[in-house]
This record gives sequence, C-alpha cells and structure tokens, in this order.
Amino acid sequence: MATRKVKVLTEQEITELWAMFGPEPVLSTESLESYKKIRSAYIASYSATEPLHVKWLREAVDNDWEVCRYGRHTLLAIERNFDKSRKAEASRAAFEGGCIKSQANELKRSTTRTEAQSTELARLEALVAKTELKIDGILNRKPDEFDHNLALERGALFHAQLDRSRNSATARRNHAVSMLQYYCALASAGSEAIDTEYCEVKNLPNQAPQISAPLVPSEEVADGVAAQNRREPGELPQE
Repeated sequence: MATRKVKVLTEQEITELWAMFGPEPVLSTESLESYKKIRSAYIASYSATEPLHVKWLREAVDNDWEVCRYGRHTLLAIERNFDKSRKAEASRAAFEGGCIKSQANELKRSTTRTEAQSTELARLEALVAKTELKIDGILNRKPDEFDHNLALERGALFHAQLDRSRNSATARRNHAVSMLQYYCALASAGSEAIDTEYCEVKNLPNQAPQISAPLVPSEEVADGVAAQNRREPGELPQE
C-alpha cells in the first residue's frame, strides 16, 4: 500500500484559474465585494486540487449569484409596478389640474370681470392649489398591502419568468455543488494536502491461478453445429 500526496491549490492559483472562465457576472448596480464573499465561502468549503474543481466552484458561485439576483428583482418588480401606478395616478391628477389652471388663466386675462367671474376665478385657483397638494400626496404616499398585491397581480407574467430562471439557476448550482461534494474533498482547517492510498493489483499473495479454457479443434465445432442444425424441433441431442 502506497500513499500519495495531492497538493491543494493555493488562493493565487485558484484566482488565476478563475479568470480563465471570463469576468464575474456582476452588474454595475451589484456589489463585486458581495460576489467575492460568496466565492471565498465556497473556496474555503472545498479542497480544490485541480482545474476541474475550480470550474465547478465557478459554476456554483455564478449560479448562486444568479439565484440571489432573481430574488432581488422579484421584489424590485413589485415596487416598480407600484411606482408605475403611482406615477400614472399623479399624471392623471396633473392633467386635470392643468385643465383647471387653463380656465383660471383665461379668466385672469379678462380685463373686465363680473362678480360671478371673480368668484369662479377664486374657486379655480383654490382647485389648482388643491390639485398640486393632491399630486404631492400621491407621489409621496407609502404603499400598503393592497398596493403591493395589485402590483404583484399586474406583474404576474414577469414574476413567472423570474421564477423559471431562478429555478434553472438553482438546478445548475445544485449540480455543481453535487459534483464538488462527490469529487472534491471538504476542506479542513490548516490542511494543505490530501493523503490518498492506492495499491497495484499484481503479484498478490493467495491469488487463485487463472486456468485457461481448453482449445476445441475447429473441425469438432463445425461438426457439432452441423449436427445441431440437422435435428428436428424438439429432438434431444445424442449422447
């Protein structure tokens, strides 16, 4: 029995191999430091000893990053749909306020106004001020459970697409992790090499000798086949 030392890849070696698989899939709005923390956690969990292990590590980290991304964007989609509805409501109010303001400006341009027109102008100006307050209230209103429920309903198709993408990334990550667990040893604190034992299967004591089968002349084989072909169905061979 012999023992062979397998050296664990250093952090520098893993970094160099990591770069071979292209840039990190981190968007400009995402945190590269967070990605590196996930990568460090995976690297610390397994004792990578060859480039193939680094490939599986990269697949696990990248797909785990995608899983987190789809989770974030599911929440962002709900907030975005609510914000879209809120801005649409504010736009309708602004349009109504613009119509009222146009009427008020028309009365202001009149050099001679009756008492009724002056009263109407005052009412319109009050409505304009009220509309501006209404718009500010709409834009600054905090969503409640019903707002988010409506936003979720309006984005149901997009949420279904995100869910499929997230499930696909999860499956790819789980496959990479299963390969790591099967082929790559779990890291232990302070370990720098993995001991493996092997033995050559030759010259083993107490090994039963192999006996070669006797050779049968080709003439006998041919005669036997011919005799078998001459037998009727169901007929037993002659002893």
